[in-house]
Amino acid sequence: MKYALLFNAFTAVCVAKGQPKLCGSDKHNSIQQAIGKFCQKTNIVVPSTYATNGMRGNDGKGFVSIEGTCHPPQWVPQEYCMEQFNNMCANEEVTKKFGRNGCQTWITYGPA
Repeated sequence: MKYALLFNAFTAVCVAKGQPKLCGSDKHNSIQQAIGKFCQKTNIVVPSTYATNGMRGNDGKGFVSIEGTCHPPQWVPQEYCMEQFNNMCANEEVTKKFGRNGCQTWITYGPA
């Protein structure tokens, strides 16, 4: 009996957490394209014209950019660029702060 209760409690916790959102659905395709195009650059620094102007997906609907007030400018490694934008997309976050003292504002948006 104890095992059944423990199993049910464990199952309830797992189901409540649900499955992680994926950023690969049709809904997010344009944002994925924008992330891929934007993050292919290896020398992104924030602030910079490139980071602020951002990039659009092939259909023009998805968009990513990084605005910033970092002084001195901070380099964004490609790996962080991909990982952080993909996490934002998967969690459907429009803006999120990164960088030293939160001096970078990462932005994503796309079709609803």
